[in-house]
Amino acid sequence: MSGLVVSYSTNIVDGAGTNVGWIYKGNNNAWERVDHQDECPCNNTLRHQLQFSLLRMLNAAIKNEEFITEGAYCYRHKNVQSA
Repeated sequence: MSGLVVSYSTNIVDGAGTNVGWIYKGNNNAWERVDHQDECPCNNTLRHQLQFSLLRMLNAAIKNEEFITEGAYCYRHKNVQSA
């Protein structure tokens, strides 16, 4: 699992990319971390636990239909007003 990184100074995006994450596999309805040569070398467990927590919240929001589709790759939470 990796993260999407977006940089912006106002409402205009000036950069985007991904960061390297940890590798997981499904194991009896749970995710299990797998050591892998392509995983993030930072050894910052808290950072990766946060990424996993954010993914859990995103999955819940999708399941509960809390997102509005504004375009092919553009979504927003139903409680956030578009500009």
